[in-house]
Amino acid sequence: MTLIELVAVLLVMSILMAVILERMIAIDTIREPARLDRLKNHIRYAQTMAIKQNNKHWGIRCDSTFYWLFQTDNPNDPNEPAQLSNIVFLPGEEAAKVNASSDDPSKVYFTVGAFTVYFDQYGMPYTYVSGVGEIRTLVAQGLQALDIPFGASQIQITAETGYIQ
Repeated sequence: MTLIELVAVLLVMSILMAVILERMIAIDTIREPARLDRLKNHIRYAQTMAIKQNNKHWGIRCDSTFYWLFQTDNPNDPNEPAQLSNIVFLPGEEAAKVNASSDDPSKVYFTVGAFTVYFDQYGMPYTYVSGVGEIRTLVAQGLQALDIPFGASQIQITAETGYIQ
């Protein structure tokens, strides 16, 4: 067997293996972890923007289906994150609101808990406390972390540092 024949055989075998593996892996097993990482990165982006532009609060709001990035001068108004003038496009997204579970807006593959998280100029996370009528740090609310349900797993934002895992 010559070197050219050996290379040709290896090339054909690698193409066959790629096709076989592609058909064996269900897309649903890949979809949720990919979407989870995407949302985590978008939350990190909101935190980074809050640190970079320290004159506004930045955050992410999710209504269980769609989530979006927002910036606000008045974080104590619970309607601010939903106002169109405050919504900012996330990097690489074609729409202002991103479907949390699918690229197809008409399909929902798994559920995401509704949440709103704000970040200040230090990257510290806040949430709105309806009984008090203002945003408060997670620490001030006595929370160790903010847990956000995401399909079969969850996103956790650490109270003091804003670390997202």
